[in-house]
Amino acid sequence: MRARVLLAAAVCTLVACGRDEFRLPAEIRVEQVVADLSAAFERSTVVEEAPGAPVQLGGIQPTPHFGEPSGAYRRAIVAPPRSRLRFAVRVPAGGALHFSTAVQAEDHAAGVRFTVSVDGRQVFAHTLDPASRRHDRRWFDERVDLGPWAERDVEIALATEVARTGSPAGTPGWSHVRLVRESRRGRQAAGTGAPSVLVVLVDTLRADHLGCYGADPSPSPVVDRLATGGLVFEHVVAQSSWTMPSVATLFTGLHPRSHGVVGPSADAAGGLSASGGV
Repeated sequence: MRARVLLAAAVCTLVACGRDEFRLPAEIRVEQVVADLSAAFERSTVVEEAPGAPVQLGGIQPTPHFGEPSGAYRRAIVAPPRSRLRFAVRVPAGGALHFSTAVQAEDHAAGVRFTVSVDGRQVFAHTLDPASRRHDRRWFDERVDLGPWAERDVEIALATEVARTGSPAGTPGWSHVRLVRESRRGRQAAGTGAPSVLVVLVDTLRADHLGCYGADPSPSPVVDRLATGGLVFEHVVAQSSWTMPSVATLFTGLHPRSHGVVGPSADAAGGLSASGGV
């Protein structure tokens, strides 16, 4: 009997402790993309590059092992060291720089040091050495607060250099480089007077195979009843011809060129970065 009482007390304690852990925060962080610097990459932004290894728009895959989303292929500015890129931007109030770094390494290749500077002041530095450290065989999603430069025109410089002098390095890349405006909004409280929104995604389903779009006999009576009491769109244009980039756009509100999930399905799995949301 005593054991049952102790077990019941333990369960009640766990429920009470876990209640706050799973509660949604009172505010929602909103990120509005002001400038997508990697999607709009131009050669004029290159200030320095290695002889015979130009900076260019391409892609990086930190690990060849499928099943590790943080190491999947991403579209990126490929910047072999030593390189430096320069972007002239106006920082909004609540401004921040979001970006991802990774190195596609060869065996025994030296690591790469990534740095970010604002008007000549270094605000970020990180060395990735995937040949020596398995932990570095992935994408790192980073954020730099630009609050000190709010409402000012600044020069943001992205640079790569070899971590060990005289050694050939792996191939580094910058992905999802975005100037964003961050803000917070109070979460809307649930109530009986506000409608609930449920998003149902069905993959590879042709519209004309639903009764509400003309299929006869109808194989979809439940969807048909839902359509009868709702709004049916007769013309909708997807942002891509296949699932992954289209769904990534639905999640983020960004064009596929911006969210970067555009590669083959095996490589792009998990390629949407944490900074991809709006």
